[in-house]
Amino acid sequence: MLIQASDSNLTTPTGKLLLRNMSFQIQKGQLIHVQGPNGVGKSSLFKAIFEIEGLKISNLTKSSFSHFFLPQMENKEFLLPLSLGDLSHAKGLISNKKKGLEWNKASGGERKKALLDRALNHDCDLYILDEPFNHLDSYSIAKLNESFEKLLKQGKSVILISHKAPKIEHIKMDVSKWS
Repeated sequence: MLIQASDSNLTTPTGKLLLRNMSFQIQKGQLIHVQGPNGVGKSSLFKAIFEIEGLKISNLTKSSFSHFFLPQMENKEFLLPLSLGDLSHAKGLISNKKKGLEWNKASGGERKKALLDRALNHDCDLYILDEPFNHLDSYSIAKLNESFEKLLKQGKSVILISHKAPKIEHIKMDVSKWS
């Protein structure tokens, strides 16, 4: 078991209750698809698990594991001249001919693929990807699903916070039932 919540509540630093009575487990080798309507608290749940932005979860147990959290991509420009290849690694989402493209001139999909390549290149136990399918074409989504399958075969766990379901076997976690 990597993470377990038992009748847990998610609160803001000011004490506002965001999610209540949550119970779930995240095991090694699982692909979890976290779903729910906009604004229900999907991203906040995982920010709280990893103690980001002062969010808190009661009755939470975590084992010792390494993780990589890729938040929702914002269309930010960099002041430094970075290419997609500077951010990407060998996961195959970015073609060799696109690796020289400057970040500030790349499309949203090309930027997303570079960030996903970088995230999936980290050797860790758990990958948390917030809206990983946004801006991606169907070919890139298929390649990303292949990457997930490889990680799962290695005993890694993947959490997808997304409105789109992956095309491979997964466990659904609907956050709206706790709002």
